[in-house]
Amino acid sequence: MVDNNTVKDSVIQKLIDQADIIQTLNRFVLSIDSRDYAAMRDCLTDEINFDYSALFGAVMPSSADELVENVRKNHAGFRAIQHLTANHIVTVDGDKATCTANFAAQHFLPNERGGNLWAVGGRYDYQLMKIQKNWKIYGCKIHVSWTDGNLQLFDLAREQSSITITG
Repeated sequence: MVDNNTVKDSVIQKLIDQADIIQTLNRFVLSIDSRDYAAMRDCLTDEINFDYSALFGAVMPSSADELVENVRKNHAGFRAIQHLTANHIVTVDGDKATCTANFAAQHFLPNERGGNLWAVGGRYDYQLMKIQKNWKIYGCKIHVSWTDGNLQLFDLAREQSSITITG
């Protein structure tokens, strides 16, 4: 005989986990855009595996602290950045989960050397684990569908950032 309360509790917990996972991913991308690096770090496990080779040709740092510093340096000079995610498909298996989500990211920096915008879109495949009742990201693979605009903006943003920091 099936215990209806157990089934109901299981379904409710699954929905809670799915909502918590999507909330963690939303906090993560919003923290990048708002440059809240403490909040960004709080979304990650200590050791991570971020594979952005489809975009930058390399796997990102394996330490969460290094990734946060890398993001800070690469985005500091931009006037504005915006990462949007949608269509989250969450699969929970105990204390581990995956989430696939479409994304679009825009990077804006007015300049005299080309276009002011670089944009990219595609899909993120996230891996998460539950640590002390909180979902944390430990992996992400990016799948790029399209890019548009001035890719040199990253170099210009780093230049702008070093001028701002040192000058």
